[in-house]
Amino acid sequence: TRAVLPLMRRAGYGRMLFCISAAGLYGHRGQAAYSASKGALLAFMHSVRLEETGYDFRANALAPFAETPMTAGAMPADVARRFDAAQCAEAAAWLVHERCPANGDVIIGGGGVYRAARTVEADGARFVGGLEAAGFARRYAEVTDMRGARAQDSADACFLRVVREGTAP
Repeated sequence: TRAVLPLMRRAGYGRMLFCISAAGLYGHRGQAAYSASKGALLAFMHSVRLEETGYDFRANALAPFAETPMTAGAMPADVARRFDAAQCAEAAAWLVHERCPANGDVIIGGGGVYRAARTVEADGARFVGGLEAAGFARRYAEVTDMRGARAQDSADACFLRVVREGTAP
C-alpha cells in the first residue's frame, strides 16, 4: 500500500483487495500467529478504506476457502476437488472491478458458496451509577444478547454510539 496509495490518490481512483482468512475472523486452533496476521489485515483494510474516502477508492477483503499448496491434505480429496482456487479468482475480480460498489465488505467463500461477514455489536446494557462485578455478572446475558445487533462503520462510530447511549456517573 505504501507504494501504490500515492499513485491511486494522484489518479483519483483505486481498488484494493485484501486476501484474509476465516481464521482472521474467528481464530483457528494451532494457528494463532496466522490468525492474528489475517485479522490484522482485516483491520488494515478497514483503516485504509476510512482514510481514503476523498477518492474514488474501494477496499474489500476476501477470505477464500480453496485447495492450494498451503492447504493440500487439509481436506479429503473428494471435498478438495470442489474448492478450486480459480472460483475465488472470479469473486476477487468483481471486488476490484470499477463497477463494484462494495467498500469495506468481507466476503468468505469457496466451493460455490459465498457470503458476507460483518462485525456487529449487540445493544448491550446500560449500567447507571457505575459498574460492579456482581451487577455485570447478573446482567451478562443482556450484555451479550445479539438480537438487534448492528454493524458499525468505524471505531469512531462505535465510540459515538457508546457516548450517546451512556450516562454520566
